[in-house]
Amino acid sequence: MLGLDWDAKDEALTGRTPRHRIWVNEVPGPHTVKNRVHLDIYTRGLADLEALGATVLEQQRDWTVMADPEGGEFCAFLRSELPSERLHGLVVDSADPEAQAAETASADA
Repeated sequence: MLGLDWDAKDEALTGRTPRHRIWVNEVPGPHTVKNRVHLDIYTRGLADLEALGATVLEQQRDWTVMADPEGGEFCAFLRSELPSERLHGLVVDSADPEAQAAETASADA
């Protein structure tokens, strides 16, 4: 879906540089609540993602909310030409984004 390779030794998706890496962690139970963090990706068509096991949950004006085979949500943005990086963004939902950003900023100081 992201155009990355699976590295079984590190249990990670890898790209062209070490910075292009996404770790995939096994969890003890099934998905039961809304994801607070999800990926936004570029795709040529929803059928490509459905062929990989994704399902359409909700159609928005500019994107489609989908679920992976385990039920984890992600958003698909249609493009006729795919950019070299298929990851559009990493989205973090927050009840209080200002406080969360302040905590992150103070931790980085």
